Amino acid sequence: MARNNEYIEKRKESYRVKIPYCDSQGQKGYISHTFTLKKYGSMPKALEMAKKFRDEAKVKIANGMVIKEKHYTLDQVFNGMMELRNCSLGTKKKEAGTYNRYIRTFIGADRVFSSIKFDDIQKCLNNMVSTCKDDTIQRTKSIWNRLYRYAIAKEIVIKDETYNVVIPKSDIITIKKPMETSFDEVMEAVKLIDERITNRRDSILMQGALLIMWYTGMRPGEVMALDKRNIDLDCKTIFVCQSVGSTSTEAITIKRTKNEYSIRYVPVVEDLLPVFDKLYAISKGDLLFMRDNGEMMTGNFLSSVCQRLTHNTFRPYTIRHQFSTDLITNGADPRTTQELMGHKESTMTIGYARSNEELKRKALEMRKYN
Repeated sequence: MARNNEYIEKRKESYRVKIPYCDSQGQKGYISHTFTLKKYGSMPKALEMAKKFRDEAKVKIANGMVIKEKHYTLDQVFNGMMELRNCSLGTKKKEAGTYNRYIRTFIGADRVFSSIKFDDIQKCLNNMVSTCKDDTIQRTKSIWNRLYRYAIAKEIVIKDETYNVVIPKSDIITIKKPMETSFDEVMEAVKLIDERITNRRDSILMQGALLIMWYTGMRPGEVMALDKRNIDLDCKTIFVCQSVGSTSTEAITIKRTKNEYSIRYVPVVEDLLPVFDKLYAISKGDLLFMRDNGEMMTGNFLSSVCQRLTHNTFRPYTIRHQFSTDLITNGADPRTTQELMGHKESTMTIGYARSNEELKRKALEMRKYN
């Protein structure tokens, strides 16, 4: 039986166990662990747990059950974490880009993960404040959090070094991009597509997508996933239940909507009926937005074409923001607007609705003075 406090070092508010051993190849190493007052509530309890750990470790050493510690690198931990990450390929690509640019570059790919401490992570984030926006810094901190959750689960480390890290504020002053657009701007984009896109099928699909977005407020991915089986032109409704996007295994596919609140019925106004007639006339199956090459059209493709043709003055996603703004400023009740947008929270709907200088001026003119 071990002597009372053998291999146990008392510190100010903790006990540290450190037991030397030799593995089967004769290489020396240590089994160590720290038991803190903060974790166990009292020093006697921390000492009790330290003794238990020490006695169990000595039995493992005596029976050759100790495996030499593996020194995992930062890259190894990140790659292992990403293998288990259940998200779309698009999200993985975005996170890998953030990791490579802001974490890997600053820390070093071959840095032993267990050697990374709180101040390394804080310095990494602080280094971003002059060149990155707040959302990029927040995304980088989230990746650090996931790295440590994975490392702790795999017993690579025993402590989360991100616990006391403070997310710094960016020095960059960001002004929100204008999100208003007008029907005339949408029709100008439709005209440019009609005139300049030589593939007639692509042209009709893109024109139709823009007009459906304008009259329904649907997300680009939801429009691209429209299926005849979910469109009832007699009752003039669209059942929105799927979207074009990426999954963990496929770059472009049909998947469920963003969340359960996005599943909804959207009315079809009279102005949309001729649009659907054109789309039905060229359709080759139930999915309306299939291209000649057999691929599904995507929101990114539509956006890139629109920005190229309009010299970056028009982006399709502004249509959805304008849809929310128009409904709210014209007196639609918040609940109806929220349901048409397919939002989980009404605050999201308000966030989509953007004010502009004209609306602000009208608000001041309508203000009542005593």
